[in-house]
Amino acid sequence: MKIFAFALLFIALMPAYAQLKSIEPSAQTGTSAAVVVDNVPLTHTSQVFPFNKAGDIIGKNDIHAQIRQVFKNAEVILEDSNSDFDHIVKLNIHVSSEKYIPQIKRQLALKFPGKTKPAVTYLIYKLWNGADIAMDIVAVSKTTKKNVRYFSKNTAYRSFTTKAAVLPAGGVTYISGQAIKGPLQPGTHGTLQQLDASLKYLGIDKRDVVQIRAFMNTTADINVVEKELAAYFGEAPIPPVVYVEWLSKEYEIEIELIAASPKATTQRDTIVTFLDLPGMAHSPVYSKATQLNFGKRVYFSALYGTTLNDANAQTEEIFLVLKNLMHAAGCDFTHLAKATYFHTTDAGSLALNTIRPQYYYPKQAPAASKAMFKALPDGKMVGMDMIGAAK
Repeated sequence: MKIFAFALLFIALMPAYAQLKSIEPSAQTGTSAAVVVDNVPLTHTSQVFPFNKAGDIIGKNDIHAQIRQVFKNAEVILEDSNSDFDHIVKLNIHVSSEKYIPQIKRQLALKFPGKTKPAVTYLIYKLWNGADIAMDIVAVSKTTKKNVRYFSKNTAYRSFTTKAAVLPAGGVTYISGQAIKGPLQPGTHGTLQQLDASLKYLGIDKRDVVQIRAFMNTTADINVVEKELAAYFGEAPIPPVVYVEWLSKEYEIEIELIAASPKATTQRDTIVTFLDLPGMAHSPVYSKATQLNFGKRVYFSALYGTTLNDANAQTEEIFLVLKNLMHAAGCDFTHLAKATYFHTTDAGSLALNTIRPQYYYPKQAPAASKAMFKALPDGKMVGMDMIGAAK
């Protein structure tokens, strides 16, 4: 009896996984329109590629083999950070061509047959290392550390960055994409210095950063960026980095980041705090930073309109669909913390700038990055994905 009682006590004291709530799960695609998760530790990974331990691509020109290898590598990273595939919240899937998306959806449907399915966003661009697929992941972790914890360097991927970082339960800060004009090296250096000033203003240490996302005109030059990251972080671990190829006439690189907030933010009365940053003009369409202080988080899959060749109509459709999804998830426009906007034309960019203020309250727009791509799924001109909070 004593052994049985001890076993029950041990089980009771074990950290429990959070319950995930899937909004509009699809058995055909293996995805959900949105996922609601408790305020619990969350693993954030770097890009997971179809590489073996030597850094060589498995399944060159074979998308099915590459998908299997990405899943295999992801399982190892998730296990290292005390997580697993059953507790994935969000997948950002990077593909070299839209033609692979139907095959990936079929594999996701097999991988996630249960009621809980992740939110998913597809990004289409030429991957820097010749792979046809990669993914970065957000998943619930059983790690109980109170501070950000990093997991092993990406030596197999010929990278200085860590494979994963766990954001502890508590507050999270999203800093919108920042950029300094100029060639890639000085532009990266200047942008990191500007982000450093933002972190210091917010009272956040560089060891609290859990993920960096860099939008670049060519990801073939990530070695330049990694050298600047290594110099900036110094003795501190370099957090997971996701490199995305965009089209920009103005900047060589734009960098956004996610970090654990100071503990004091969890004592605020408001769930989301919308912030400007020193030296940066206020924008009516996005906040320079936001802090999600407490409560459940909501991760949305990327949304697209259906009206052909009409950026304004597509954008209006997206906001209407988003409104309905937020209602189902217990969220609203004043509780959106982070947005990523996608477009393929100047008309799409203009539509986003024109229509966003119609839905956001003054000084309550989410932190954001806006990126131009050569292509979006199904030939769409505009898209977006969001992270929010339950009211």
